[in-house]
Amino acid sequence: MLASTVSNESGVKAPEALALTDAADGVLVLPHGDWMLHAEFVREGGDLLLRGDGLEIVVPGYFDLPQPPALATASGAVIDAQWAARLAGPLAPAQYAQAAGPGPALEHVGTVSKVSGPVQVRHVDGSTSALKEGMAVNVGDVITTGAGGKVGLTFDDASVFSLGSNGRMAVDEMVIPQPGAGGGKEVLSLTAGQFSFTSGMIAKNGIEGMAIKTPVASLGIRGTSGAGNAAAEGQQNTVSLLPDPDGTVGQVTVSTQGGVQVLSQVGATTTVTSAFQPPPPPVIVPLQQLQQQFGDTLQTLPPPPSPQQLQQMQQERTAQAEQAGQQAAQEEAATEQAAAEQAGAEQAAAAEQALGEQLAGERAEMARVAADLFGPQGGPEALLGGIDDMMAAMFGTEPGAFGLFGGPGDDVFGLFGPGDEVLGPDPFNPFGDEGQLFDLNEFIDFFNQQINEFVDDRIDDIIREFEDIARGQDAEFHYLTGGPETVTVTDGVTDIIIGTGGQGNEITIDGALGLGDTISDDQTGDADQLILDSAGPNDGWRATGIETINLSAATGDNTFAIGNDGAVSITLSDYADAITSSMFPDYPDLFSTGDNTWTLTGSLSHGSGTDSINMGQGTDTLTLATAGTHSAILSGVETIELANGGNMLTLLTPVIGLSVTGGTGTDVLMLDDIGNTLTVSSIETVTGGNGTDSITLAAGGQTVSISNVEVLTGGAGTDKLTTSATTLDLSSVTVTGVETFESTGNTGATFILSAGDLTGLTTLISPSGGGSLRFSDGSSASLSLTGIDTWTNVSSVTHLNTSTAATFELDAAVLAAVSKFVSTVAGGTLTSADTTINLSNIATTTSGFDTVTGSGGATTFTVDADALGEFTTFTSTAAGGILQTADKDLDVSGKTLNNIGTLKSDTGANAAGDLITVKGDQLGTGKITTIWASADTGGTDKVQLSTDTTTADFTNVTLTNIEEIAVLSTTGTTVTGTANADIIVGGDGADTLIGGAGADYLTGGNGADVFMYTATSQGRDTVTSFSNADDSFVFSLSAFTGLPTVVSTGSHIADSVSTYPADFANANLTNKNLLFITGADYADAETALAAVISGGGTLGTGALFIAYTKTSTTGTTIAWDANREASAGIAAVDIVTSDGTIDNTDFVMVST
Repeated sequence: MLASTVSNESGVKAPEALALTDAADGVLVLPHGDWMLHAEFVREGGDLLLRGDGLEIVVPGYFDLPQPPALATASGAVIDAQWAARLAGPLAPAQYAQAAGPGPALEHVGTVSKVSGPVQVRHVDGSTSALKEGMAVNVGDVITTGAGGKVGLTFDDASVFSLGSNGRMAVDEMVIPQPGAGGGKEVLSLTAGQFSFTSGMIAKNGIEGMAIKTPVASLGIRGTSGAGNAAAEGQQNTVSLLPDPDGTVGQVTVSTQGGVQVLSQVGATTTVTSAFQPPPPPVIVPLQQLQQQFGDTLQTLPPPPSPQQLQQMQQERTAQAEQAGQQAAQEEAATEQAAAEQAGAEQAAAAEQALGEQLAGERAEMARVAADLFGPQGGPEALLGGIDDMMAAMFGTEPGAFGLFGGPGDDVFGLFGPGDEVLGPDPFNPFGDEGQLFDLNEFIDFFNQQINEFVDDRIDDIIREFEDIARGQDAEFHYLTGGPETVTVTDGVTDIIIGTGGQGNEITIDGALGLGDTISDDQTGDADQLILDSAGPNDGWRATGIETINLSAATGDNTFAIGNDGAVSITLSDYADAITSSMFPDYPDLFSTGDNTWTLTGSLSHGSGTDSINMGQGTDTLTLATAGTHSAILSGVETIELANGGNMLTLLTPVIGLSVTGGTGTDVLMLDDIGNTLTVSSIETVTGGNGTDSITLAAGGQTVSISNVEVLTGGAGTDKLTTSATTLDLSSVTVTGVETFESTGNTGATFILSAGDLTGLTTLISPSGGGSLRFSDGSSASLSLTGIDTWTNVSSVTHLNTSTAATFELDAAVLAAVSKFVSTVAGGTLTSADTTINLSNIATTTSGFDTVTGSGGATTFTVDADALGEFTTFTSTAAGGILQTADKDLDVSGKTLNNIGTLKSDTGANAAGDLITVKGDQLGTGKITTIWASADTGGTDKVQLSTDTTTADFTNVTLTNIEEIAVLSTTGTTVTGTANADIIVGGDGADTLIGGAGADYLTGGNGADVFMYTATSQGRDTVTSFSNADDSFVFSLSAFTGLPTVVSTGSHIADSVSTYPADFANANLTNKNLLFITGADYADAETALAAVISGGGTLGTGALFIAYTKTSTTGTTIAWDANREASAGIAAVDIVTSDGTIDNTDFVMVST
């Protein structure tokens, strides 16, 4: 523990000294937490003195160094050397006078536009005054506001700035640029207080122009407006970006030692709690909420001046300065006149000196009498001296002791801490709370006096009256011997009750405890008990070394301090109980760490007043032993433990770093406005206030319901967020690490999330079917749902993003549970890394999603009719993808298929007559290469070419169990069969059918069909119908070179029916591919060929088409002989019989 003071040989208390050698890496760490940030900085020669709250620390030789170290708290809040020098000032005015020289010249850079309440300024020359409207603002000014104090400043670059109550700022640097010249510099620093600003010319000239420094963050301003709160390490340093009065928006760069965030949107807000951590990403807070949060300073913020207003302001300021100069000249003349009268006053001075010597002798005699009365130093009577020390700590030793204007002593607020309506909230704050907790009339009632008027210029005189009352009380000592005892206390007397260590004192107070009354025991842990009588109020008393305090019988408010570490049990009264932890100078050994465990019996604030608990520094635990409804003002509490049986705890002040553990019942936690950061365990419900509230769930798996909470972070274990409503809207809440969201309502639940809420989420539970998951408009368009593996009664997912089509990453668990996906913007994509994607659960209510992508490689897509109706594109990221269905019909003709090589229908072999519809340009290498149907019996398994197919080439396509290729087009389609035996059926248009290498069956439709042969090996196809009037045989000129007469491409062959006479004597078919036989009928093609030979003709070798008239037919028959004269040749086969006589016009030559 660091003692606040030490005594030298003369007994005068001296400040604690810190050696500059303790500095490391240019930083000197000061003790006592963030005390430094509120302390008064004083320059004493080359030394730096810091004082406040009864503490004084001196850094010898600090200002003698060419580069003094920065000052820092243990947690990392930093005041650099330049800042410290600014706060300390150069020389006190008296020292300037002794130096026989004027102080530094004041450099006017702005004007005070608005001021209310107590606002003080210390100039660079060391002089101080109260700020008034119209006064000049100067470089080096340090401005301090008190409770209810506010000030609005207008700087000469047209920037404006306001500071709220209980704040301190400095104008570190201000270089006003020439009009139109650019550049300039503006640096403001704040150690505490709420602020707002609108930048001027300097900030518009560059991001480095204007800067605002706080203890844990620096702000770079670029042409904008903003608001914030400067606080210590571990407290919320909030910065928000606001629009300029003309609606424009600039940027604020928030920098800590850990990183940088840029605010560039209206309402963008970041809350920094550590100098070592990067600022968190900004959240967008509604402008109305920010106006409420910073309303005090925004109302004080002057409007940006026009050039004319700025000029007028500067002129008025100059006039005031000239008037002040004339007044100073008059005062100087008066001083000279006084000097002329000096000689006449020397005699009076000598008399006064003699009187002083006489008074000094009287004081010495008084000291001797006091020693006779109170005994030697160190005896029990020295406790009275401890009380005097306490009074000095409470009220100070000099005028202005409340610290209102820099008095050296601590004030009563430091003793009793925050929360009591009589006593101030912050032991380091010289002004108390902002108006509501520090009420001067209540304070005066505390001393049983009535003062009807509070006048600012008389406050020092009033405080002196209070000091006289407190110090003027007599002291009465009560010594206990152990066991039960009743002590009667006297009003107007300081009662000192001293227990016997180790005896288990049981003290009952008769009467009301008052200012300075002290109950003490020099040993902790010995089961001492203190019981208050049915009297009250009991205000301003102390207890130390007492383990149990019972206030239940009190008939008024109770305000007291506990001066020891360790465990204390307190039974609350029915009135306002204000309890604070504080080290007593006369019992320092009982307060070594500040770590306390207080157990409260009874309900907080259940009676006529509001309870407040300030457990001070250290690691403190507050245990509520009574279940029920509680509300309180809390400060300095790290842990709260609730009783079993169910509780509702309302926190009346914001908390940071608090941990709350519930009991076995249902526990509800209600948070205050402004913003809170806490960890909860076994708490069923948390309701936030009108600020940014951050809740962390403790380890072990928690189940909680929240409302008005902005950040929820899960801990180790499986956490559950619940609601009894049918809608759980987390769109404005950042949720991470919470595994389960559950609605316990009566109908299908709706979960509304943002993208970040998916982090750690594994389970969604709706009480009944029809539950839905929705993502807010501001969420990222691309979201992964693969972390959610349990979808109880949740069957639809919707993205409300109105600017970009959604992309959902899925897995098998999602597809098995969710049947409906909706993207507000069309063109959405479902994607999965699984190599098997089953879309059979997709309902027709799915909308806005066009594409399904398998990102894991060659992917098998399983669809049904509904899925095919919803999606237009199927993409496998690697070749070899499969699109399949258990249905007998599969129509992909209108789909985009990427890397889909195989189509399969009726995968369960449950139906006959499969029908697979494709478009011709979907076939071939790199596209569809396999089409598969089930090997069922009955029905015809078909591949059907869509009506918009013009060409379909099956040359490189494998057809499995496909019995027919059918054409649907009515305008004509060119179809090329596979290398196997195909059945190709034309449609109603003029189709071109190319059988390919196999023995195909070609059926023309109602149109003028073409049966094309591109190779001589294709001739064994069977043409099931041929119309002499409409259909044609087409041969490739490059393959069929041996036709009777060489003709031009596209022409009919030139042979006539009379080319070969009936006796065939001159027929020579060598190298010919086509034979017309007319004038006779033959039983078959072989008989016709035999007639050629027997008639003396030459038959030749190789493949040959034979057109002849078959016996008993009316049309011409066309046959095919693969090898007309081979000894082991294949017999000629008929391929078609025409409905009329075929002539040379039915055979056409083409170039392919």
